Amino acid sequence: MKPHNYTRFVFALILVLAFSSIHAQITLTQNIGKTTGASSSSCENGISYGRAFVLQDFGVTENDQFILDSVEIAFRQWYGQDTFGMLRINVYEIDEDFPNSFDATKLIGSSQDVSLSEIPTPFTKPTPIQTLRINFDAPIVIPSVIERVFVEVASPVREGHFLYAASTKGETDPAYFKDCNTLEYTTATSHHGISSSYYLKAFGTPNRISDYRINYISACSDLSASFDLTDSHQIATVVWDFGDPAAEANNSSTDLYPNHEFSAGGTYTITAKITTKAWREVSITTTLSVADSIAVYPVDDLFAFETTSDTGTSYTFDTSLVESTILGGQNGLVISYFDEKGNPLPSRMSNLDIGKETITARVARPKDPSCYKEVAFNLIVQSPSLALSSQETVGLRR
Repeated sequence: MKPHNYTRFVFALILVLAFSSIHAQITLTQNIGKTTGASSSSCENGISYGRAFVLQDFGVTENDQFILDSVEIAFRQWYGQDTFGMLRINVYEIDEDFPNSFDATKLIGSSQDVSLSEIPTPFTKPTPIQTLRINFDAPIVIPSVIERVFVEVASPVREGHFLYAASTKGETDPAYFKDCNTLEYTTATSHHGISSSYYLKAFGTPNRISDYRINYISACSDLSASFDLTDSHQIATVVWDFGDPAAEANNSSTDLYPNHEFSAGGTYTITAKITTKAWREVSITTTLSVADSIAVYPVDDLFAFETTSDTGTSYTFDTSLVESTILGGQNGLVISYFDEKGNPLPSRMSNLDIGKETITARVARPKDPSCYKEVAFNLIVQSPSLALSSQETVGLRR
C-alpha cells in the first residue's frame, strides 16, 4: 500500500470508528443468563410489569438524548382462552423513590399496540417460551434532562390473563409488578409466584446534543455574579434559576447573559433550562460559592513622632493599631499594606517621605487574595515640638 493511500485509509477508519462510537446502539438490561421458566405477571385488569433503568449506568450522559427504538421480552402465552392478547410498551420518567413515587402522568412515550400471534396447535402444556422483539413505529425520544426511566409492558385493554412473563437465571436489579388489588407498582419478589427477574431488554441510540456548560464571573468580594453559556449561538431560549429564593422575583431570568445579586453569602445551585434552536431541551446545573461583601472603613490621618529628630521618620508605627478600625468587626480577613508606588510594607513600618506618606490598606480573604477592597490613609510624622494637642499620636512606643 502506498504511503499516501495508507494515510487515507487510516483517516477514513478513524472517521468510521468515531461515527460508530457516537451512534453505537446501547442495550438497557439487567438480565443475566438464558431465559428460564415463566410466572404470571397479569391480572384480570391486564398485564403490567417492567424494569427501571438509570441511563448513566449504561453510558448515556446528561448531554445525550436517548432514542429508544425497540424492546425485547420473553413470555409464555396463556392457554384456554379465545383471546391472544395485545401489548404496548410505555416509558415513564421516574426518580430515586420509585416505585413509591410512580406517576403515570410522567409518560415519555409509547409504542404502537402489538397483537400476539396465535399459538399453533396442537401444543403441549405449558406453552413454549417465546421471545418477541417489538420495533417501534416511531422511536421514543428520552430527553437529556431525564436520568431514570421505567420501561413498562402493559395491556392497552383489560383483556384478563393472557401472558406468563419469562425470566432469566439472574439479574442485577429487581423487576416491578403492578399489584392486582392496589394497582400500584411493587418489587416483584414481594409477591408469591411472581418472578423477580423478568426478561426485558430495551434498545436505543444516544444522541449527543451539546456539551453545554455554565460559565460565571464573580464580582470578586461582592454578592453579584454574571453568567453565560457555552454554545450560546445554538440556544433559542433559556430560563435561569439562581437557587436564591430569598431574592424572590429576581431569582430567575430569561436573559442569555444575566447578572444576579445574591441575597447573602453561601453556596448556591445554579440551573439553566435550555431550549435549543433544534427544539431540544437541556437542563444543566453548577454550584457557586458566594462570599459576603468585604467592607472597609475609613481611617483618619495618623500622626506619629520622629524616631530620630529632624529626620521626618518614625520607625515605630505598628499597623495592628488601625486594623480594628479598618475591619469594623469583620472576621476571617487579612490586611496588607502598600506604599504610594504599590510596594508592600511591613507590619511595622517607617515613614519614608518627609512629613507625610499615603498608605493603602488592602483587605482580602486568605483563600482569595485577588479579590480585595482598599482604603487609604495618611501617616504624618512630626517633631514632638510641632505636634498639636488635638492630634492623637499612634504607634509610638518608647
